[in-house]
Amino acid sequence: MSDLLKGIVLDMEKSFGTLKYLGTGRVTEGRNAQRRTVVTERRYNLRSSEQKGNIEVIVKGNTPARNYDPLTKVMLVNPILKTTGESINGGVAYADYILYADDVLEVK
Repeated sequence: MSDLLKGIVLDMEKSFGTLKYLGTGRVTEGRNAQRRTVVTERRYNLRSSEQKGNIEVIVKGNTPARNYDPLTKVMLVNPILKTTGESINGGVAYADYILYADDVLEVK
């Protein structure tokens, strides 16, 4: 298996600089084996000083929900960047980068 398929490990300071919490994004739900509704992933909106814009990070649904005050400095636990892409109209393609982390924690 290619190492790229496992995701890209980031140098957080160089890639994103200071991260600030902006709010909660979409929460995705699914059904478990017992047919109960469970949260499968949570999305958080963050502000990056290096990217000069907003970024979205996805964490697993079994991670406790986080709700910090806006502009609180945060850090990502075990961040990894994955890529996805699609070919459209026979020759035109696009790529997208998706940022995942185990958790989003407040920096004290």
